[in-house]
Amino acid sequence: MSLAGTTEAMVDSQDVNLLVGQPAMANDILHVATQVQARLRGELNMIEEFIPNARAEAKSSIFLTPDWKTNPRMCVFMQCGNGLMPGLWTIPRPPQHPSSTAFVSALHQVSILPYIRAAVQNGMSVVLMNPSTNYGVVKGHRVKILNSSSPEEHIAHVWNTIIAPSSAGQINFIALDAAGLLLNQFLRQLTSDQHGRIGGIVYIDSPQAARRHRSEPAEFEGLIEMRSVHFEPSTEPMFQVISNSEQYKCMSLSIGRFSGENSLAAVIQSVQASAFMFLQLIGNGLDDALIALRATIPNKLIVTVNRARLTGQPYNNPYAVVTCVGQKKETVGNNKKTMDPEWNQTFSFPVSDASTPIVITVKDKTFPLSTSLGHVALNMTDIGLNRPVRKWFTLRDERSSNTHGNGELELTLEWLHDTFVARTDSFIRGQRSGSTESRTNSGLGSGSGTKSIIDTKPANAAENQCYLCKCSFLVHRRRHCRMCLRPVCVSCSDRLFLPGFSEAKRVCTACCNLQILLHKQGNGTMLTSPNMMSRHNAPIGLDVPTPYAVLPYNHQNKQQTNIKFPAASSENPMYDQAALAEASRNIERMVQREKEQNKPLGIDDFDLLKVVGRGAFGKVMLVRKKGGKNAGAIYAMKILKKAHIIQNDQVENTKAEQHILKEINHPYVVRLRYAFQNSEKLYLIMDYYPGGSLYYHLRKSKKFSEDRTRIYMAELLTAIMHLHSKDIAYRDLKLENILMDPHGHIALTDFGLSKEGQSIDGAIRQSQAQLGMKTICGTAEYMAPELLRHQAYGKVVDWWSYGILLFEMLTGRTPFVDKNRRTMFKNIMHSEVVYPPYISAPARSIISRLLIRDPSKRLGGGPSGGKEIMAHPFFSSIDWDALLRKEIPPVFVPNVSAVDDISNVPEMFQKMVAIDSPIAKDGKALTHFDDFSYQEDSNLRQ
Repeated sequence: MSLAGTTEAMVDSQDVNLLVGQPAMANDILHVATQVQARLRGELNMIEEFIPNARAEAKSSIFLTPDWKTNPRMCVFMQCGNGLMPGLWTIPRPPQHPSSTAFVSALHQVSILPYIRAAVQNGMSVVLMNPSTNYGVVKGHRVKILNSSSPEEHIAHVWNTIIAPSSAGQINFIALDAAGLLLNQFLRQLTSDQHGRIGGIVYIDSPQAARRHRSEPAEFEGLIEMRSVHFEPSTEPMFQVISNSEQYKCMSLSIGRFSGENSLAAVIQSVQASAFMFLQLIGNGLDDALIALRATIPNKLIVTVNRARLTGQPYNNPYAVVTCVGQKKETVGNNKKTMDPEWNQTFSFPVSDASTPIVITVKDKTFPLSTSLGHVALNMTDIGLNRPVRKWFTLRDERSSNTHGNGELELTLEWLHDTFVARTDSFIRGQRSGSTESRTNSGLGSGSGTKSIIDTKPANAAENQCYLCKCSFLVHRRRHCRMCLRPVCVSCSDRLFLPGFSEAKRVCTACCNLQILLHKQGNGTMLTSPNMMSRHNAPIGLDVPTPYAVLPYNHQNKQQTNIKFPAASSENPMYDQAALAEASRNIERMVQREKEQNKPLGIDDFDLLKVVGRGAFGKVMLVRKKGGKNAGAIYAMKILKKAHIIQNDQVENTKAEQHILKEINHPYVVRLRYAFQNSEKLYLIMDYYPGGSLYYHLRKSKKFSEDRTRIYMAELLTAIMHLHSKDIAYRDLKLENILMDPHGHIALTDFGLSKEGQSIDGAIRQSQAQLGMKTICGTAEYMAPELLRHQAYGKVVDWWSYGILLFEMLTGRTPFVDKNRRTMFKNIMHSEVVYPPYISAPARSIISRLLIRDPSKRLGGGPSGGKEIMAHPFFSSIDWDALLRKEIPPVFVPNVSAVDDISNVPEMFQKMVAIDSPIAKDGKALTHFDDFSYQEDSNLRQ
């Protein structure tokens, strides 16, 4: 055998013709397979090796990753079928209505590329077999391929020459459909010593291979029983053990029933995450691997309402209502007459039951609530499992599903697993009452068989004791884990903050440990992308800057280029002409550069990469500057819609935010790099901070240590003091508005509620009431009592919020929080703070002095302002000069892989399409924001 990377394998196109029945489709198969193989060689750097060798006229090919000889973990892919080529799992069924485009699309859906990428990302080498190519065409005749004349001979040859001689100590197999039988036939021939090298075996829709047969070798049956799992489409709930499991020699799990012409492609795509989760943890034993499959059970539905094409009259303000699991969520209307509304808004729902219906209704703000333009009713079987499906749906009349509505709706749907999605109380009550229905619907029950992923104990026995420490609930109070739903005692559980909830929910230690185990052994991409929602529906992530921007070019310090012309020479006139021409070109280049530098910026000067945030007036995108100064630099672009700003009377606040961002220069405050506008939108370009917000990290850690809190609060203190020195009151201090750079330092962002011109230091006296602020604004949990009493207030309100924030970092919650907002406001004005025993005396002292309800007695409320806080014993270990120079190393450094890393961005934003919505040409001229355009260190003012 010899290695080659460019020669294509010989394929018998007659086999393809026989399978498909149409030469055109045979050409499509060859075309798509060739494309996939080219990507295997180019994108994944795989080696194409030929059997028997590259010089043979009749030959077949297999593909290997470059590390196949040395990698201790290997994944072998097996697929078979007449005319099947490497790179495709199978050949899909021809469509009922012949369409080359539809068939090519179906072929791309059965590409093996996603599986190979996942294997490589999980640290495995890859061997892609080709057992279906057994003949070559030589001079018009079919000729058997040496060492690959049959599928069995092909597999044996690859094992003997590639797999067995490699260093792999854990060899994993993934087989689809009939390839499972072929794999079983090969495994029966292995010796017991060779069985020790087999890692995990995954059968996909291969019931014949998974079923138990008589007179099979005991060693083979033991290998299959302890090392394999079978994913089978069935009518039973997803990830429940098949009811007649005694007929199978391995664990057989239902993955639901898929409908449609290309249902096998849906099966392949849906089980990818589960397959690699199983292979990752099979080394710890079958039980751990099966328990880990919980991390792939779908429990979260993501619905993105993209746009609509409506019929009839132009509608004033169309919007969509998404209804699922008893929740209703609406898109924000466009506030204009249109037939083609575009929303691009994403919603998520906790869905674990495959029978859950989902309804999307399109309405208009000017119509009665009972009137709609049509609706789309879907079942979970119509939605992609672990894969987004973007599709147009016809609107139907609500009163008659057979009648068309007014147009069609484009949706992106995905049903996936989110580790931190809490089950609702109805599931808990179902468990407590021994309801088998709730266990079945959640996909965690074991059915009537003897095998179960979760538990095999009777429900009544399991409910009477903690499943971890086995203590009796006759003595200890019974709790339930919100992730796995099992009964647990207080000692074996803890309260964690889950997305979408303003208070902590109970999670057992096993679920916490499972997270850690999966992170250590896997790449983590399938497990954690928690959708962090801000409390009380306050928008988060609207200002996401970063410290990686290159300093802008300074026009004042630029050096003039001296162009030297050679002396004229009568002996060499051509030399003079060439020199003059070169000098002329240099001058033209200089002029062009100067024009580009002075050219006003626009949206076309940036590449839109990802959506990283959304707020009431617009969204935030991760962008890359295309050219000119700082070309290639990564920024966060905040896009604001002028219409929304004007309608909500936020023009002055928006101008103030832009002015503050460009004027403030502090190491712990974000900087504005560029600003520009067009007729309908405002654009603010700031640094992008890939470390995420403190809200995300606190919810992940539950609480911060005192040393970690001290550093954050010290850096934040200097930032607030700098704002106060510039007569600016911040007024919206909360975790969501504090971002983290890749080194672990923080930065204050989002100045939308800040107020300039506040020159009074300390508390507002009664004689100064006319000079104080009166607007009630901010986040409810952080509001100072003087705001709630409708009193005139000053910059001292920031120190109250500062104390709330300090308490929250140390405990994981705010001191006066309550589900009922009215009760929470009463707590803020009257209740005392309850301190956990682990809070130190200095921390308790500074918090108590910051949370004094009388602003004049509050720490920081005197004429010295923040200097009073700096002098407190809590900060006695801080060297303030070193802090401002960023010389104090942070206690925690986030995991950031690149300047454009979005792993700390909420998942709901990652699903959005990174496009700038087109500007409507309706002839209406919106307000021009004077003095808004800006380039750092330049004189641009428009």
